[in-house]
Amino acid sequence: MGQLLTRAGLAGLAAITIGCFGDLSTQSDLDPPIIQITSPLANDTVGGLVIIQATAADAFGVASVRFYIDDVLLFTDFVTPYQAPWNSTGLTGNHSIKAEARDEAGNSSSQTIGVVVGTIRN
Repeated sequence: MGQLLTRAGLAGLAAITIGCFGDLSTQSDLDPPIIQITSPLANDTVGGLVIIQATAADAFGVASVRFYIDDVLLFTDFVTPYQAPWNSTGLTGNHSIKAEARDEAGNSSSQTIGVVVGTIRN
């Protein structure tokens, strides 16, 4: 006759299965997160203290969003709302803003926009 699996036996089998295959939720996450810079907008003229804002989403969760100015890391945010303060005082001309989202599995994606630092006219 067959053996009866007890609750403890099932728990042990589950532990062995997880131990053999690792955390399947992050191993099966092959899709990068979605990222969008929401403020400022591309080609905006900015000046002084600029609060850069982005939205990011991933089916398994966003681990972090990194903000870059001209490819130099400015700030890393780990919680929503994803934002970074940028003091553009003393700068002029064209500059790039990049937001890069990374998920728990290590997948990443980014968006880059250009802005102009100058005098803001209303």
